[in-house]
Amino acid sequence: MELQRLVFSFFNAEVAARYWPDIVYGMWVTTYLGAAVIAAGLAAGLGLAMLRSFHFRPASFAIVLFADVFRALPPLVVIIVLFFAFPYVGLAMSAFTATWLALSLVLAAFAEEIFWAGILSVPKGQTEAARSTGCRACRRSRTWSFRRRSGSRFRRSPTA
Repeated sequence: MELQRLVFSFFNAEVAARYWPDIVYGMWVTTYLGAAVIAAGLAAGLGLAMLRSFHFRPASFAIVLFADVFRALPPLVVIIVLFFAFPYVGLAMSAFTATWLALSLVLAAFAEEIFWAGILSVPKGQTEAARSTGCRACRRSRTWSFRRRSGSRFRRSPTA
């Protein structure tokens, strides 16, 4: 008797067929949301890490505070605050927007720390060498730091 109830509840083909379009739509929305969160979170994290690399104290302090707060808060709490509390201050948003913004902020906090660790791992000699060749700070970051991590050090040299 219990097995029949289990099969009827969870393996009912009629119910599955009736709700199949909604399930597919939900899977599409979830995939779209995930891609949007990854794109926005990684871009924001990279931007914050690059901004932090200029060593401007107030900006660095704000970025560290942002990263510490959003890494410590559970993402569900951030979603609830954005969706339910922000309308009280006149910033109402849809469920999709609140979820996207909350998860993007959390990912940005984690990504900022990861990119910041990558920036700090560049030896001081490489940044001094870049500066001695006349590279400005923005170009040094793009040319020396990120090219080093993209696998360019494993390419064959022209003399080999």
